[in-house]
Amino acid sequence: MKYRVLISALAVAATLGACGKTDEPVNLVVTNWGPQATPAGVIAGKQPDGSMGIWIQVAKTKGLGEAQVLFAGQPAKSTVVADKLITAAIAPEQLAAPGDKEVAVKQVTSNKTFPVGIFKVTEK
Repeated sequence: MKYRVLISALAVAATLGACGKTDEPVNLVVTNWGPQATPAGVIAGKQPDGSMGIWIQVAKTKGLGEAQVLFAGQPAKSTVVADKLITAAIAPEQLAAPGDKEVAVKQVTSNKTFPVGIFKVTEK
């Protein structure tokens, strides 16, 4: 019984240690991303909920933690961080008007923003 308690305590300590903040600075390196353009009102990479799917391939996401994709300064409807890949759902309203839309990834814990590129919404 005491070994189970010890093993459980070690597991909890390891889990908490892994969740802790590291002193290693995060440097998000974008290697590719897309889509990068669409005509106004056209949903590129349309998702089942009607939003536009956007993907960002990075060298690594280790140490990034929770993140948000920003599209024209606005947070995406949802952001998912996986190993070397960040995906997001962009609201269709953000594609209604032509213009250049800055895409960035924001690390939630530090509020640090990493530029990705410029998404172009073109005239129809």
